[in-house]
Amino acid sequence: MLYKRIWWPPALWVVLTIATVYSGAPFHNSAGAVIEKFSQFFYNDPRRLTAVVTMLVTPMAAIALFAAVLLAVAIAKRVTDRFKELPPRVWVSTTAVLLVFSTVFIARHYLYRHLVLFGDKYDSVMIDQRDLMAMAYLSKLPGAHDTLIGNANTDGTAWMYAVADLHPLWTHYDFPQQTGPGPERYIFNTAIARCMELVNALYKYVADESKLSSAQGKEVLTFAVKNLLLLMAPMAPHISEELWHQCGFASSLQESIHVHAWPTFDDKLTIDDQIELVLQVNGKIVSKIAAQRGLTREAAEALALADDKVQAKMNGSVVRKVIVVPDKLVNIVV
Repeated sequence: MLYKRIWWPPALWVVLTIATVYSGAPFHNSAGAVIEKFSQFFYNDPRRLTAVVTMLVTPMAAIALFAAVLLAVAIAKRVTDRFKELPPRVWVSTTAVLLVFSTVFIARHYLYRHLVLFGDKYDSVMIDQRDLMAMAYLSKLPGAHDTLIGNANTDGTAWMYAVADLHPLWTHYDFPQQTGPGPERYIFNTAIARCMELVNALYKYVADESKLSSAQGKEVLTFAVKNLLLLMAPMAPHISEELWHQCGFASSLQESIHVHAWPTFDDKLTIDDQIELVLQVNGKIVSKIAAQRGLTREAAEALALADDKVQAKMNGSVVRKVIVVPDKLVNIVV
């Protein structure tokens, strides 16, 4: 086409490519509406069409890059031939070097940002303190609620594009996933499930009036609610911020929940005070009872001998030996 000067196919291709690139959030336009309608034949989520569009456009982009390099080499050869003709192997080598250089340059420019944003998975996103500060500033700009933080952007796609400086075309985006606070990843659905478990535990806690009647019980509730809001902050930043201030955890109006440290985990606190103690007679399980953790040998033996099922199994037999495995089982040999 370059040799015959047929200009309209590449021009049409350029126009369609640009229209496709700028068809999604946050550059949504009429072309994007058409693409979304078309995508409904293939996907429930129209954004997933971006993967298909990428596969279609990438080969065209490669052909365009190859044609551009050949054009540059042809022009250079025409200019050079006026002074001195070079052997063909020089131009072949030049073409190869230019193709490799341009390909590597584009890959490093784009793929590195892509890797920083997404990590090892296409459905993850990394956020750091600078991103939060930028979001706080951008949310105050006119029209921000209609673009970056509007209802149409509850999944954060526009914010992700803005942070990564990526066009929607290159993004196959489902939902942000992360595994920890700050720049670390955490699984959103798992984190939400854990928060729901904590909320359910709080419902049971507040239903017990005896626990809330004491000062210690109120401190426990305050501690739990405070940490619940900190856990929710990465997933629901706005409502968490509002509740943080409404609950009185902020010392001033300017203080944000997002500058507070992530709750620390103490595995010692996860150990239950009660255990299930297995009771055996001659090596056969007779009963299982709830007991206090850390019982002495004598206390565990006394609990086992006092159990009705154990007494029935022994049937008045003489105890010859008692084997106690701390916090696990008591075996009575008769």
